[in-house]
Order: sequence, then structure tokens, then C-alpha cells
Amino acid sequence: MRTSVVLLVFLAVASHTVAKPRNRFTRYPSWNNKMYPIWKDGDARYKDSWKGGKVTFNVGNDSPTLTAAKVTFTIDLEFPHTQKVQPDGDVVWAEDCIINGTKYGESEPVYPGQSSDLESVFPDGTPFKKDKKPAYVFVWKTW
Repeated sequence: MRTSVVLLVFLAVASHTVAKPRNRFTRYPSWNNKMYPIWKDGDARYKDSWKGGKVTFNVGNDSPTLTAAKVTFTIDLEFPHTQKVQPDGDVVWAEDCIINGTKYGESEPVYPGQSSDLESVFPDGTPFKKDKKPAYVFVWKTW
């Protein structure tokens, strides 16, 4: 009898120390700062990350959101006043302007079509899909 009590106590202690609390977020890997470095406010890379000025993001959601509920959110891109978005999603110059000594004409694409020979990839090496232009913008920012 004493052996079974000792065995039960041992199993209870062992199972308690081995069992880790299950968090619903454990299936997601943590953020990889080496692959996706976080830019601090004022980082020099922000200056030239978009031709013609600063693009801002207005993030909104359908709050209030309850714990464990599915969240829906929107991100509105606000381009510099010299640029506008066409119905097909292309960004063009809204007016004739000169940026950093380079002259741009109204309705010219901000980023003209790139060569199809270029292989665009994510930082982890996964290639972008080439079948069609995505209807979204990739944004990496954590709060």
C-alpha cells in the first residue's frame, strides 16, 4: 500500500513538472528579428522606403473586441499628396513634380513595371507569386 501511495505522489509531481501550460499562441513561432529587423522611429531607412514621400497607415478595427474573438481590421494607405491610386491599384503621380532633382509627369507610374526576369522573394526566401498582381500590400510592423 505504501509503495502505491509513493508511486502516486511521484507520478503527480512528475506530471506537474513535465506538463507545460498550453497557450493558444504556442503554435506560432516568435518574431525573427534577424530576418525581419524592426525599424525604430527615425531610422534612416524610412527616408527612402517610398519614392516621393512618406506613406502612412491608418489601422482600424471593428472594436470592441472580446478576448478570444476573431478580430477584423482594416489598413488604409495614405500616399503623399503628389501621388494617387488608380482603380487598378497602380500608384501614379497626381501632378507634375520634382523629387530629389528628378522630374516626374502626371499619371506616370511611381514604380514602373519591373522586368519579369527579376525573382522577388520574401526575406525567408519564399518567392512572391507571379500569376497576378496581389490586391494587398505587405506590411511588417508589430506593436
